[in-house]
Amino acid sequence: MKSASSKVLLVLVIIAVIVGAAYLYINRSSLLTSQETNTGAYIGQSFPPILFLDSKPGIDKGCYEMKWSALNVTSCTSTWRPSIHTNGVEQVCQGKADVEGVRSIGSNVGEMTYSVSCTGVAGSVSRTIKIKNN
Repeated sequence: MKSASSKVLLVLVIIAVIVGAAYLYINRSSLLTSQETNTGAYIGQSFPPILFLDSKPGIDKGCYEMKWSALNVTSCTSTWRPSIHTNGVEQVCQGKADVEGVRSIGSNVGEMTYSVSCTGVAGSVSRTIKIKNN
């Protein structure tokens, strides 16, 4: 048979476990509430615009394939077109094409600059590529 002191000790341990569990439950609930509040703070917040621009030589001499992709923007412009989609691929050519469609860059030999600029709620961003024609 158990002594009275061991019964009291058992009751105290059970009470301590209950109090500890209640404390963890209350603190866990308050942590979740504060996280939910912080998460809500991002709703409606504007993020800065991001723009990627890349190029590669096109099929025709003097032509280049421009590829761009933008995030968090509402509109974009380029040096070759006043208004472009926020994401796209387009062939851009310099010089004059002959009757067969082959481009002769003639006096355009040198460095050509192509740029894309985009605007969003949180600002604007631009990227430029310089291409040296041979």
